[in-house]
Amino acid sequence: SKEKTEAISAAEIKIDELNTVLESATSQVATHKATIEELQSEISEIEQSVTSATEQRNKEQEEFQQVEADNTYAIDGLNQAIPVLRNVQLIQKGSDQKAVSAALL
Repeated sequence: SKEKTEAISAAEIKIDELNTVLESATSQVATHKATIEELQSEISEIEQSVTSATEQRNKEQEEFQQVEADNTYAIDGLNQAIPVLRNVQLIQKGSDQKAVSAALL
């Protein structure tokens, strides 16, 4: 019958349309999967960079703290040496003056 033929024809058109939509969706899924893989790879690289940078910063921080401690120790030593050296210098000046006085007499 004519109605069945039209219904079949309409159904075939609808099937073709749905197949086109399905192919497009399948293509988009493949594209999105590829994009996801690329992004996951980028995320992995970024995470590795962050880990590496963090390790480097930690190492540099440790080195800085050691240098700072060494410098503080050296400064403390110099601050302790200054008064001693001043006293030695005063004693030497006093000895020189006594020697000059003795030579003049």
